[in-house]
Amino acid sequence: MAVLKYFRVHISQLSPFGAAWVSHFKVLTCVLNLSPSVTVFHAFYTRSYSDGLFSFAKRSTSAPSCFPKPPDSIKNWADHFFWVDSCVFPISVPLYMGGVLEKDSAPHLTARQEQTVKLLESHKAPFRRYPECFLCLVGLSPYYPFDENSYPAFEYPDGSEMGLFDFIKTADPQKVQAVEV
Repeated sequence: MAVLKYFRVHISQLSPFGAAWVSHFKVLTCVLNLSPSVTVFHAFYTRSYSDGLFSFAKRSTSAPSCFPKPPDSIKNWADHFFWVDSCVFPISVPLYMGGVLEKDSAPHLTARQEQTVKLLESHKAPFRRYPECFLCLVGLSPYYPFDENSYPAFEYPDGSEMGLFDFIKTADPQKVQAVEV
């Protein structure tokens, strides 16, 4: 929500790719135990506009990156699309009606924010589809599929516990065993 408010993007004008950029950033900061911030997000991305929808693009070819390669498609995104009523969207931003987007200069980072950018850049992770229990752990889903007195953990095939960063770097997170702890 803070990213959308900062960039003055109404959720009805956000492309699936735009949502993927924000979600990926949130996942990566959470698994690295960092606090996601709009300023750090802004160090990586700038707002873009194409075909009537907003998204986010890498700031420049020399800008930092927190992914090894951008997604080239979001398969079946329409199957997961839903409408959000204006009463549940707590920010009000004007709808962009075309024209020229104002210049978006790079943010001024504090020393701590620069350190966070370097850490995210050195721990790149690919875009993935994640199971619901993982999305709950990182705060992207309110649905909690486990008992209230336990939490999910992920295991390697040998039964040893897998950390969240290792989990997001696996070839297919959908195939990793989630267990209640």
